[in-house]
Amino acid sequence: MRYVALVGAFERDNFGDVACAAITAKVLQPLPVLRAGMLSADMRATGSGPVAAARALRPSPAAIVFCGGETLACDAADGLAMNLDERHATAFLSMPPQARARGVRATTLADEFSFAYVLRADQMLPLSADAPLIYHSVGGTNLAEVAQRRELRQELQTSLR
Repeated sequence: MRYVALVGAFERDNFGDVACAAITAKVLQPLPVLRAGMLSADMRATGSGPVAAARALRPSPAAIVFCGGETLACDAADGLAMNLDERHATAFLSMPPQARARGVRATTLADEFSFAYVLRADQMLPLSADAPLIYHSVGGTNLAEVAQRRELRQELQTSLR
């Protein structure tokens, strides 16, 4: 049986995102779900479960559900920084833009103008043509800021299209 991939900030101990994944998984029962985030992580100690890196999903899920938090406005650099302790996050965000972009690419396979938790269909490998992309509880209070950043605005428009 194919599974449904839940994509969100599930790789870190963030109660709201973890709860959103748990609730969405309950709603989808009896379909099997896989939690996917920016990075792979074992979150069993927090009461969640294993999380796969979204950009490496295989085999093709039956559907992708983007859910939890402000996923429509979190770029890859900020998402990565939120997965670091404060000292390392500060150092990472203080790096020159080219070095920060290389760090994002090497760690997450994203480019510097990617979103952390909203992915285009071509960024997930492989994705069946009939697999729906569903946006559920993804926030958006910062969309005005995203609109001011040309690259992110284009990325979001492409993803939502």
